[in-house]
Amino acid sequence: MFYLLAGEKAEVERATDMHGFKLKAITEHHIILEVKNLENKNLYEISLFNPRLRGFWRREYIFSKDKREAAGFAQQFKENYHIDIKKAFKIDGYRVEAVEKDRIILTRQA
Repeated sequence: MFYLLAGEKAEVERATDMHGFKLKAITEHHIILEVKNLENKNLYEISLFNPRLRGFWRREYIFSKDKREAAGFAQQFKENYHIDIKKAFKIDGYRVEAVEKDRIILTRQA
């Protein structure tokens, strides 16, 4: 959702992915992302902070069997960023309801 002032012009493009996951469907209550999680691993959120800018930079979401494996993936960012790793309970403010082998189900706020 976004707001425009009267007289403003904007171009809108339909989103096809969310953090690298293909957007499969949006229903009244859920957002469904198409994924390949054949080993049925947990979803982890890696937050990257730039110490020179003193602020948040971005988030990466990965499938991992545990936090240690996620930390191994995050090592590639360690040289330039401060890293925070945790199990993902939300993506962009939407609660993660289920992580399955072929999809992630997010709950939309009412």
